[in-house]
Amino acid sequence: MNESQIKNFLLVAEEKNFSKAAEKGYVSQPNLSRSVLKLEAELGVQLFERTGKQVCLTEAGKEYYDFFRRTQLAYREVSFHARNLHSNRLGNIRIGYMEGWKVSELLYELVWDFKKEYPNMDIRMEACNRRELLEKLDRDEIDLVFGIEGILNQRRGIRKERVTEIVRGILCRKDQWCKNGTPVPRDFKKEQFFVMDEDGTMALGTQIRTFCEPYGFIPQIKYVNSLESAINSVELGQGVLICDEWTRYVFDEKLLFIPMETRHTVMLGWKSETQNVAVSVLITEIQKRMG
Repeated sequence: MNESQIKNFLLVAEEKNFSKAAEKGYVSQPNLSRSVLKLEAELGVQLFERTGKQVCLTEAGKEYYDFFRRTQLAYREVSFHARNLHSNRLGNIRIGYMEGWKVSELLYELVWDFKKEYPNMDIRMEACNRRELLEKLDRDEIDLVFGIEGILNQRRGIRKERVTEIVRGILCRKDQWCKNGTPVPRDFKKEQFFVMDEDGTMALGTQIRTFCEPYGFIPQIKYVNSLESAINSVELGQGVLICDEWTRYVFDEKLLFIPMETRHTVMLGWKSETQNVAVSVLITEIQKRMG
């Protein structure tokens, strides 16, 4: 078993297709196939189920994928620390995060601890809407995406690591809804639900309807072009918004957050081919603190 075999295995696992994996890894498809077959022979297990052009991991393959990914991250972290042990030199890390998230509370200590250990390190953070997060990652304008799982699943060639889960809920104007006690989700069945439609696809509307199904109603949806527009409408008492517990407006004293029985998975995502080793170190630290 060698590093090349492991790299090829990870490529196929992430692309779910030998041709695409070969193209991305700059290797011929026959060589890639032989590499994976040799790895399977050495490990004594079948790593992939092959169905036509598509492949998927077997249960054993999933175990080895997780193991090799953790090993790869650990190797990068050790290598990174070894190279910078005496110089404390670091490159820049640009983090894109979900627009509206109160990340100052979430990442403040982490960023400052890194600055103490590596004073030359420059961590830049930028709030982006869903579409911008992926576009800027594609254009190498950010190194790391801090967002929800559904966003990162829209792109191939992105490595992902789970961080935590957060609660979704309904955000409403407090003085409008607390006159007779704290409301529950089904109390909002006649309300207008504001939904962001950044790319004109109205995709989030389907998700909102799914969130409301367990409470026995179909929401009345009003599409807006930004989170700020939605919040302004909620503050004016014109309707409500489904968001998550990390949204900064949840902490507004004028507003009330009503938890629902549904959650987001928060993920870190970065390009598979990134050469910025500092990204791996930062990912490991975030997982330690928030996992």
